[in-house]
Amino acid sequence: MNEAVATMRPTPWPELERFLGGWFHEDWMLDYGEADDAVRAYAEEVRAPRVAQVVGELNDLLSRGLSEADLRNLVWWQLLGRYDPTADGLTMKEWLERVTRLLRERGGARGAESPDGR
Repeated sequence: MNEAVATMRPTPWPELERFLGGWFHEDWMLDYGEADDAVRAYAEEVRAPRVAQVVGELNDLLSRGLSEADLRNLVWWQLLGRYDPTADGLTMKEWLERVTRLLRERGGARGAESPDGR
């Protein structure tokens, strides 16, 4: 694993960690069935400023140019997301981009510049 990924603790993406760890926990499929359903449920249940924070953190993560292996390790071990997008024919990068799009469509772009939505 990339040294930069291995040494990131605490995470620079705390809201993303809460999202992935909370909505993509070990039993997420029992709650939602499909990954997109979990993303939509998050966007509907959580206030817009927090969704916007996740969108901003996803943009930051994706802008770092990490390898696919590093993204998989980071999501699984550091951000506590227990979803394997390859089961749905996606790479981790493609899935994170999809999540970003879905959250934006659900209003997650509002307040993306500020964690409190101002």
